Amino acid sequence: MRKPLTIHRQRAPGRHGSRFRTAHEQYDKQGLKTDSAAMLNRIGDCHYEQGDYQRALDVANKCLEDFTALDDKAWIAPTQWDLGKIHLKRKNFDLASSMFQAAATTYGDVREHANAAYMFRWQGDCYRDGKDDTKAVEAYSEAVRRFMQLKHERGLSTSASRLAKALYRLEEYQEAVKYFRQAQTSYENNQQHVSAAFMVSW
Repeated sequence: MRKPLTIHRQRAPGRHGSRFRTAHEQYDKQGLKTDSAAMLNRIGDCHYEQGDYQRALDVANKCLEDFTALDDKAWIAPTQWDLGKIHLKRKNFDLASSMFQAAATTYGDVREHANAAYMFRWQGDCYRDGKDDTKAVEAYSEAVRRFMQLKHERGLSTSASRLAKALYRLEEYQEAVKYFRQAQTSYENNQQHVSAAFMVSW
């Protein structure tokens, strides 16, 4: 019962919460610890989608504790990512950044290198929302560097775009132009022509 190690995870609408809860209880009774924790994780997804971030936080912390005890890094990584997202929603930017950093390391340990790169983009969002564009540039730059190495056009396009906008806010216009062009090229390579056109407008 493994959560897909992908950045584009399925949403878990609230109406499925009772099903996940029932499954969690059944797996727990059977002593299937990983499956039980996995269902608990899905319950946390439901709370997150419903905007109940305190409950989502409580569940994610319990899941991280359980998966850490099981030494299951394939589940630890997305749980750390979940915690980062929750802290970001709650505007706890330092905590969010530290969780995304931890998730990047754990994703690297399980060789999910694209997901590791995405964690730096999320970290950049923390700094952006916390009004620290200098640190945002550092995080987005790391994401861009990794996505370029991976030849991952989708991740590169969004990361380069956010990097360019952060540079623009810092009035580093020449560097901003460079990354707007990079984002434009990547969007075009990914057949996202409308997004590519928006990069030109900047």
